[in-house]
Amino acid sequence: MRKKLKEVWRDHERHTDSDVAILLLKQILYEAQDNLAAILVQLSTEYALSNNEEKQEETIRYAAAALPDDPGSQIGLVEFLIWRNRAEEAKDYVENAIAVAKEDGHYLRHAMNGKARIAVRLGDVKMFEEALKFLIDYKPPPDSSDIRYEHDFLHDIDRKKFNAKLIDKYIEVSGGVPANP
Repeated sequence: MRKKLKEVWRDHERHTDSDVAILLLKQILYEAQDNLAAILVQLSTEYALSNNEEKQEETIRYAAAALPDDPGSQIGLVEFLIWRNRAEEAKDYVENAIAVAKEDGHYLRHAMNGKARIAVRLGDVKMFEEALKFLIDYKPPPDSSDIRYEHDFLHDIDRKKFNAKLIDKYIEVSGGVPANP
C-alpha cells in the first residue's frame, strides 16, 4: 500500500497539498475499510481546508449512511448542519445520533450537546430543557469515551426565554462560567 501511496503522491505533485491529501485519503479509503470512520473524518477535514463545503458535506453524509451504528459519524452530520446554520435540518438527525450514542455507550454527552445547540438556535425551550436536564444528570460509564461539558451554546442565550435556574444548575454541575446575562 505504501508503494501505491508514493506513486499517487508523485503523480499529483502539481496539485495543492489538500488535493494530494484528498487523493491519498480516497486511495487509503478503498484499502482500509476497518478504519473507515477515521478516514472519512480526515477526508471531510481536508475538504473543509480546501474550502470545498459541497464535498465535505457529501463525505459527512456518506459516513453517516455507511456507518449507521457509529456515533461519531451520526454526530458529525448533526454538528456539520448546526455549524452551517441549518439547525432545522439538524433536528431531523439529532435523535438518531443520540440513540446510536446511547446504544454504543460512547459520545452521549456530545450528542446531547448537539441537541442543546439546536434547541437554542431554534428557540425551542422544551427541547433545550430536555437536553440540559439530561446533561445535568448524566454520569458516563467509566469506560465511556465522550467530550467534556460544553458551554458555547449558552453564550448570548436569552435567560428570560430559557430556564435561567436550569442554566445555572448546568453551569454549576459542569464547572463552567455563566453565560452572558
